[in-house]
Amino acid sequence: MIKINTDGSFMEQNGKVGISGVARDEDGNMIFAFLCQYNVIITMWLKLWQLDMLDNGEANMVADYLAKLATMLDTPLLAQDLNQLPNKALGLYFLNKRQLPSARL
Repeated sequence: MIKINTDGSFMEQNGKVGISGVARDEDGNMIFAFLCQYNVIITMWLKLWQLDMLDNGEANMVADYLAKLATMLDTPLLAQDLNQLPNKALGLYFLNKRQLPSARL
C-alpha cells in the first residue's frame, strides 16, 4: 500500500501558488516528496480532491509546509531520500511518523 498526501497553498504576499505531496509506504516510510509552483485552478482542484481523501481528519503537516515553501521557490523539488527534505519538513515527517502531535504556526 502507498499513501499519498497532497496539499496546496496560495501566498497573497507574492501571488504565487504551490503544490506538494508526500508518498509513504505501509510503515509510514517516505518514498518521495515533491513541491512546485502551479496555477490557481489546479491547486483549487487538488484542495477539493484532498478533502475527499482525508482519513480520520489527519492533518498532513509535511505536505502543508512543502506547499507553502513552493510558493517561495522558483525551482521544483523532488526528494527521493529523507536527506533531501528541508530541515523543517524532515522534523514534521518524524513527528507524523511517530504519531506525535504538531501545531500549525
